This record gives sequence, C-alpha cells and structure tokens, in this order.
Amino acid sequence: MSPLLLLGLAACLTGGASSSSLAPQVLPRLPRHPAVYELNTRVVVNELKLKNNKASLDDIPDNNLDELERAGIDIVYMLGVWETSKYGLDRAKRLCAEDPNLSEEDAACSPFSITSYSVDKDFGGNDALARLRARLNLRGLRLMVDFVPNHFAVDHPWTAQKPNLFVQGSADELEKEPVNYFQSGGLVLAHGRDPYFDGWEDTAQLNYGNPETRKEMEGLLVKVAGMCDSIRCDMAMLLCPELMEQTWGGKLNPAGG
Repeated sequence: MSPLLLLGLAACLTGGASSSSLAPQVLPRLPRHPAVYELNTRVVVNELKLKNNKASLDDIPDNNLDELERAGIDIVYMLGVWETSKYGLDRAKRLCAEDPNLSEEDAACSPFSITSYSVDKDFGGNDALARLRARLNLRGLRLMVDFVPNHFAVDHPWTAQKPNLFVQGSADELEKEPVNYFQSGGLVLAHGRDPYFDGWEDTAQLNYGNPETRKEMEGLLVKVAGMCDSIRCDMAMLLCPELMEQTWGGKLNPAGG
C-alpha cells in the first residue's frame, strides 16, 4: 500500500458507523463543514486531578459533553491520548529546570512522540477511551484521535526491534548533522522532519520505501480506526511522494538506508 493510499484508508475506516460495542451503530450524517472541538487530553485530565486528586477520561463530566452537543459540535478531537516518549518527557523536565517559573510537574512530552497506539494509563487506558466515545456517541458526537504516520518516538520499541523500518544514516552524517540523526544501538537513525527544518529531537523517521513499514503502519491505522470515529493525520503531507523524495531521496529503500 502506498503512503497516499494509507491516508485514504484512514478516511474510509472511520466513515461514520461505530465499531465499538459500547456505542450506537449509526451516527447522524456529518454536515458538509463539520464543527470540530479540540481538547488537550493531558490538560483536561490534569485539571480534573487538581479538583479530585485522581482522574481519567471517565471523570470528564457529562455536563461538559452536553454543552458541546448544545453548541452544535460534531466532532470532539482528543489531542494526545496515546502513550508517549520517556525520552521526550525527560527532555521537557530538563527544559523546565532552566526556567525558574516552571517545575518538573509542568513538564510533558510532545503528544506526537508516540511509543504505542494504546491510551496512556494516566488517562485510564483503552477502556476509558471506549467509554468516553460511547458517551459522545450517545449525544450524536464523534470522537477524533491522532495518527502520526511520519514518525515514532526515538525510544519506540521498533527502533531497537525493527530498525529496518526507519530511515538510516551513517556515522559521517551523524557527525555532520547531529540535529537530523541519532545513535540507536549500533545504528544511526534519522529524526523525523520536513524538508525545511531540522529534525525533531524526540522522533525517529519511518521509511516508507520499505514495504514492511507500510504493512506495519496499515495494521496500526486499522487498530486506531477501531477505537474512534475519525482520525487526524498529523503531518500527513510529509507522506506525499514528492516531499518524501525531497527530504530523503535515495534513503527510501527496503534496506532502510
């Protein structure tokens, strides 16, 4: 499956009917221009924890969801529900330590530095997301979550277990471009990036020139689609063939480098 077909699959898999046994099978037809309301999952749950000491997605009040229904919202986008990078969190803690106005508790990893497409245990795990989805669906609202097809976290298990799925570099490239490459075991892997900026330090670039990568990501996309009603593909344009060629050129091959 090509990268563009992979993105098309995301639209088809989340076309409207729900696959969750907790949710209604039929949702209202979406308007031509649906209203999408974004909630930062970590911010929402942390605010609930300040009130209740302990919180998860289950603790989002029904009254809040009722308000979204009354406001005419069609899709609720829960930003950042997935498990994320310990490396990214440690990096955020170091940055917070440099600012006297911040503490370690203020630190959070980027929601796009993903280590697993499983809901973070801090938010209640997969079951809590399924219950939130059901509560939204009962009000005619759809649940949207993230899918990041371009990259994973630098400490994603695949960087050690399946390094051939990532764009690889050389020791020389690491020395010349340390912002774009990193050492992973005995290999040099590329950070995720677009053609116009340096690499994102907490990410590892997937290699879509490798058919195995496309197959693995297709499987993850199907998994995510079964957990929601719509998907936001972050940095989706980076999978366009011309942009991949512009950014990585001859590195996109089955060998990974």
